[in-house]
Amino acid sequence: MKIQVLNNKIIEPVADGFYEIEKFKNKRTSPQNRYFHGYLAPSFALILQERMKKKVSASFAKEFLKAKCALKYIPELEDWIVQPTSKMNTTEFSELIDKSLKYIAVEWETYLESPDDWLRRNK
Repeated sequence: MKIQVLNNKIIEPVADGFYEIEKFKNKRTSPQNRYFHGYLAPSFALILQERMKKKVSASFAKEFLKAKCALKYIPELEDWIVQPTSKMNTTEFSELIDKSLKYIAVEWETYLESPDDWLRRNK
């Protein structure tokens, strides 16, 4: 059930009963974080490591993917910025994962497991 609140007052009537109200959060989910930080970034680090012929951290791989796949256009500046993952909501983080998988597949000719497949195997 959705209710509308304005100036700390409920605008639309609600049925009698007890309700627990929480502030709406549209943050990344735990499975998204586990997939990205536990699989995608470390797997891409290994791909980079092979190409660069030196040790590459998952943290570096994450920053590399963000630079390629997490760009956000700022119309007022007519320029692009790298969007921090900590500020991404569930949808934005899903888009980063999708773009990263496509980027790795096309540019690095490597297929990595989808979040659903990986999470199913790693419950």
